[in-house]
Amino acid sequence: MSAIQTKSERPKSLTGLLPIINRWKYHVLGLTLLAFVASVIISLILPNVYKSTTVFYPTNLATLDPDQIMDGNKKIEKFGTREDIDRITTIGLSQPVADYIIYKYKLYKDYGFEDMTDDLSKQAVLDNFIGDLNIVQTERDAIELTFYSEDKHKAAAIANDMVNKIDQMNYELTLENQKKILHIQQQRYDYIFEKLVAIRDSLSKARKKHSIYGLVNEGRSISESVLKNQTDMLKAQGELEVLSKSLSATDPKIIALKAQVNGLEKAVAAITKTNTHSYNLEGYMNGIDQVTDLELQFRYLRSQLSDARKAFDHAKLSLTSKVSTIYVVQKAYPAMKKAKPIRWLIVVSATVLTFVLSVIFVALLELYYREMRRAAA
Repeated sequence: MSAIQTKSERPKSLTGLLPIINRWKYHVLGLTLLAFVASVIISLILPNVYKSTTVFYPTNLATLDPDQIMDGNKKIEKFGTREDIDRITTIGLSQPVADYIIYKYKLYKDYGFEDMTDDLSKQAVLDNFIGDLNIVQTERDAIELTFYSEDKHKAAAIANDMVNKIDQMNYELTLENQKKILHIQQQRYDYIFEKLVAIRDSLSKARKKHSIYGLVNEGRSISESVLKNQTDMLKAQGELEVLSKSLSATDPKIIALKAQVNGLEKAVAAITKTNTHSYNLEGYMNGIDQVTDLELQFRYLRSQLSDARKAFDHAKLSLTSKVSTIYVVQKAYPAMKKAKPIRWLIVVSATVLTFVLSVIFVALLELYYREMRRAAA
């Protein structure tokens, strides 16, 4: 083979690299050995990083709605929907949660900062925090929150604390809505109460005006009074008519019967006419419709007031009762072994990569020299 090969004569398989590697073997082995030693040193210098993971399910917010809770006909799922999962994930990655954890555990010192007084340090610390945090949805629609730290106890504490903070912020979102519901229920109760008081006063005045206090008993009493007085009057009038044919007008019996008839006529007139101040049938008939209507309104509003009171009490109970918005399936515990770095993988990767790059470099360099010699020939 000539010193300068044509393109068609160049080796087209990996075996053609062997002579090249052999000529540059000391350089390739030197670089590879250097990469091996450097990667070993670097991997030993890298600190151990531990991870702690907690798993939880979001609660269906309908379980916190007093109206739906009291509706026994509606089935409520305990676990949250996809919207609940998205909301929980968004809260977990939010700035307030990050600031709370960073300042509580002074994570800025773990990231190499003494304080967070400027925007650059704040952003750098936040980026590091987000890099150590991982929140994902599992195949079973649970939420898996993982945090990495060089301190395994701190990693577990932060993961659990984040879940508590997420729960708190998620509950506060529902709390605002519950406060609005409570305010609406209070307004509804006050409105119905005012209407009920007004109807009660109108009903009291109507009863007093028409002397109606018990619709059934009073109607029966008036009817019986009218019937008895009319019967007695007709009987007295008949007896007077018969005796008048045989007795004189000055006879004591005639005079007594006339007085009796006159009294009964006045009694019937008092009961059946409205132009008197007595308890009478005409006044009862004129007022019964008004009183009946007002009583129906009063009973309806009283029922509505009772329902409004129950709804208000349920909303108030829901507001004052602290209910968790998540179900924790697995709390985070300190890790038994490190998560990273994987030192053997670093050493092997660095060594192999350096060897491959060295071979490629010397191959290209050899090709360059051959082309230069070919051009000079």
